[in-house]
Amino acid sequence: MGVLLGLMGESYAQNPTIPINGTKVLSDSIPKNGQLDRIEDLIFRAQVPFTMPDGVKLQTDVYLPVFQDDMSFEFEFLGNKFNVELLKRGTQYIIYDSLNGQKNPNPYQLPLIFTRSPYNKSAAREASILTILGYAGTVQDLRGRYQSDGVFFPLYSDSWIKTPYYTDKHWLDINPGGHPQNPENFEDGANSIDIIKNNLVRSFDLDGDGIAETEDLVYSGAIGMFGASALGYSQTQAAAARKIDPTKPGLKALLPIVATGEFQKSTLFPNGTFREKLVNGWLRGQMVDLTDQYRSIDNDIQNNIHTSLDFGLKNVDEVTEMTIDNYAVRKYSDGKTLHVPNSIARQGVDISAAMVDENGNGDPNGKFSRYTNMEVPTYYLSGWWDIFVDGTIETFMKQKQHMSEEHGNKKKIKLVMGPWAHETISSQKTGDGVYPPSVTEVLGANLNDFSGGIDIGSLVNSDVFSWYRYNLNYTENHEIGLPKFFLPKGQLQRMMQGIHVQVPSEDYKVPFQDMVNFMLGVDGLKQVPVLVRLGSVNFRLKLDVPKMDKPLIAVENAQKVTNIETADFTKVPAMRLFVAGPMEDGIQENAQAGNYWLGTEDFPLTSGVEPTDLYLHKDGAASFLPAAEEGTLTYNHNPDKPVIHLGGANMIGKTPVLNQGNFGQINYANPVYKPYVLDNPDVLIFETPELTDTMSIIGYPKAVVYGTANPENAGNGDPTDIDFFVRILDVYPDGREMFVVDGGVNARAREYARSIAEGAENVDAPYSNIESGKLYEYYFNLLPIGYTFGKGHKVKIILSSSNYNRHQSNPCIPLNDGEFFRRKPNENKTYVFDGKEMAARKSVQQIFFSTEHQTKVILPIYGSRKVTSVRNNTSKPALNLNVYPNPATDLVQVFIGEAGRYQVEVLNVMGQVVKSFSSNEQVRIDIKDLSSGAYILRVQKAGDSSVQSSVKLIKK
Repeated sequence: MGVLLGLMGESYAQNPTIPINGTKVLSDSIPKNGQLDRIEDLIFRAQVPFTMPDGVKLQTDVYLPVFQDDMSFEFEFLGNKFNVELLKRGTQYIIYDSLNGQKNPNPYQLPLIFTRSPYNKSAAREASILTILGYAGTVQDLRGRYQSDGVFFPLYSDSWIKTPYYTDKHWLDINPGGHPQNPENFEDGANSIDIIKNNLVRSFDLDGDGIAETEDLVYSGAIGMFGASALGYSQTQAAAARKIDPTKPGLKALLPIVATGEFQKSTLFPNGTFREKLVNGWLRGQMVDLTDQYRSIDNDIQNNIHTSLDFGLKNVDEVTEMTIDNYAVRKYSDGKTLHVPNSIARQGVDISAAMVDENGNGDPNGKFSRYTNMEVPTYYLSGWWDIFVDGTIETFMKQKQHMSEEHGNKKKIKLVMGPWAHETISSQKTGDGVYPPSVTEVLGANLNDFSGGIDIGSLVNSDVFSWYRYNLNYTENHEIGLPKFFLPKGQLQRMMQGIHVQVPSEDYKVPFQDMVNFMLGVDGLKQVPVLVRLGSVNFRLKLDVPKMDKPLIAVENAQKVTNIETADFTKVPAMRLFVAGPMEDGIQENAQAGNYWLGTEDFPLTSGVEPTDLYLHKDGAASFLPAAEEGTLTYNHNPDKPVIHLGGANMIGKTPVLNQGNFGQINYANPVYKPYVLDNPDVLIFETPELTDTMSIIGYPKAVVYGTANPENAGNGDPTDIDFFVRILDVYPDGREMFVVDGGVNARAREYARSIAEGAENVDAPYSNIESGKLYEYYFNLLPIGYTFGKGHKVKIILSSSNYNRHQSNPCIPLNDGEFFRRKPNENKTYVFDGKEMAARKSVQQIFFSTEHQTKVILPIYGSRKVTSVRNNTSKPALNLNVYPNPATDLVQVFIGEAGRYQVEVLNVMGQVVKSFSSNEQVRIDIKDLSSGAYILRVQKAGDSSVQSSVKLIKK
């Protein structure tokens, strides 16, 4: 029978009925006061259960533009004042009266925009805005969330059926294998879209007599999707689940904001490093509505009471930890965790990994990417410092690659990338960065204001709503054009003896912008037809209804909308990238540098970019001149005292001390932050001289690091692991040091990371431990960026082996093939490698600078490179020593930053030599036989006693 939402017209208004079991009218709870004085008065809302194939009901709110209260206005006629009802409760005030240039047989059917949320549908204010702007809004609580039934498995419930790829059960699933409610069987997004297409119906009163004479689908044949983050990737997953036929009614537009369809190598394990803060915080946030206060009444795992009993566990903490472990350390039947890029588990989370047959159905031997299913125009909106930035670009590029030329769909996929983080889309400020008003030029509206007052006037002509109009209102063979504001012919209202008034006296339609202006309170309604009957004499009038003293939608300094435009998106560049630049640096030549939008068809750019080596030098310089035979530098990594992250592509977490959002361009030179990174001894820092011209980089910077890892108490050649992280800062003439971009690599994933940096991802590249003390080359991508360094600025490079807690602090122990070890600093946790129990250990990294081993950053410089720089001739100590550990108990490692032979001596406090021997640039000293206390370690170059250095050594 379908879902009956209710009746149109007066009878519906007087007696709203929803004749289907489980449907609940939510707008009935709104107080009625005879005025339209708040946004809820403009929206009919009903909660409708969408039943999935396994019987679980997903509660879905349906929003329609139907008045929920009345409104009167006063006018004067022949010296008499009349207060008449103008806007009547139960009236649908938005219609589409044209279809392909002809009369629309059902003008009340609306394009529909669907949102699926794990964050409580009842808080979705955006659905009301969508409805006011001419759409039916639908917002659904995901399975196992808030009012929906079932059990929630992040990512799993929203994608595609996984059983063609593997039969491994989710770790938290307590149903037996082969059960229909195993999450491997879910594709809730696609099933919900099918319900909207085929079963979501309502009754319509087409002739306006107050009696519904037909039942039909709510939607007009065009569905869009909307939402950010989890509400964004639920769009890409739903679209990838089944093959979309663009010639038939159904899904016509996606708008994923800060979202991706690729999770393994961007969200979870970029270049093999583990995104600890994001994964922990994101998955904990996904499970936030679980509460064990209702355990005593939670008698069915599939109901809408969501507790830890749904997972057979004792408490919510166990659920969240096991949820994280499912994505991090859980080994699948192929013997691999999701850490390894060719794990079968990747086929459950990455669109590109789950192959399909020619019909779009899952097939591990299929010849087609699941992107071929996504034949739907899609507008991706993200920022350079968003948590999903690289995954968003990859999803966009792969979908674009697989879109067909037919129906022009290949020209209907777009990406906008601004100077934003996950929570600052369309804002001028991100982190410590404040950008010029040009950041708003593309979008035309601030999309962060849905929770507060919405500038409907700006929103209606924004790029986002132009996108919906283009794809939902002007679809091929089903063009309905712009909506109209509609008031049906009213009833005669008795004013006094012998006087009746009818408002409107005939169906009243006005252009959509007039309705928007009326709601904003910036204009009245023009030429409303009115009939006044005095006895048997009719007087027909055209009256202007004045603008309201109290707008229906309150917006400060609301501007009148004079025209509504819809862009032709086939003529809009595929990508619009904001190239950020200098901010208020006081240098006149930089006033026009950067901070502009660039249109392009591909990313990385296929022309205009010159990869340019920025070499790092032992003396702390960064230069476009190669290194000579300079030697090495060393730094320490302590898994229990890692170097922290500041800024960048983050979402969850705050900066230290100041407690502000830890994303975007944070100023590292802030005295509060300096001790954490710039003054941290466990980093290496390199800096260019002042740039003599501006320098733009657009694309993926790359890093090449030549280094060794030397964990404590490990012999040369022993297996181990390490991470390397590179950060790029913009050093301003006024002392600011602003974060630009970063990236890292896990040593075990070095060959896989290399394949990505070389432009040919090889998921079968070996994952293997490295050998302690052995030199390796690490070649890897940093995150993508569009950025301009100003004239007089410097480029600073920071190298470390931790970037916590954006990334896990590497415990510096080897791992068994296919496995991953999740550990937090100072956590008393061990790992068994090859039968041996191991705990986290400190490590010294030795970085090489020579003609054969050029440690460098490769910048994707856009435009003509006019930059010239020379190396700084900074005075440095004769020898660069790193003694580790210090204090020590038995074994000390000494690293000397220049190749050669050296005389090494240990002296006691009396100046007596207690140990002496010659060595090359790396040596281990056994001090077990020394008494506890202080010593001097002296190193001098063989044959040249003027080249020497000394450090204090403490024996514990």
